[in-house]
Amino acid sequence: EKGKTNMKGTSFFLLAALLSFIAVTHCDEVTVIDGFVELRQSDLTDDQRETIFAKLELELLTTEGVSKEKIPCSPNGYYVVPVYETGDFVLKLNSPEEWQFEPSQVAVTISAGTVSDIDRNFYFKGFQISGLVQSAGSKQGPDGVMIRL
Repeated sequence: EKGKTNMKGTSFFLLAALLSFIAVTHCDEVTVIDGFVELRQSDLTDDQRETIFAKLELELLTTEGVSKEKIPCSPNGYYVVPVYETGDFVLKLNSPEEWQFEPSQVAVTISAGTVSDIDRNFYFKGFQISGLVQSAGSKQGPDGVMIRL
């Protein structure tokens, strides 16, 4: 009887999987926006790259700013964003505020008959650094101070 219970469970699982497959294949077509986030720094280790990519997220927004999808970046910089509707959208790269990417977002129009694979890449440009040099107890900085990066 134990074997029959497992067989029933397996049959139920297979039936559920089959019904899910049928439901998915009868849905409207899904457009996919994919691409890479490229760092261009060849001196980074794989671990450093994975750490950086773990902080990045691609977000699909309507032109009104409503979030439709949020997708994390993979450890190699690749991303895939499914789009289930037609319309005008913005694909935005969410990153820590001081990181600069070009572009930071792109406009995407999905219409009936749109090719199902739209490629968009983002390129790391650098870091934004801001601050102020002040003398202790003063609102002004010392004269002649040079800052180099």
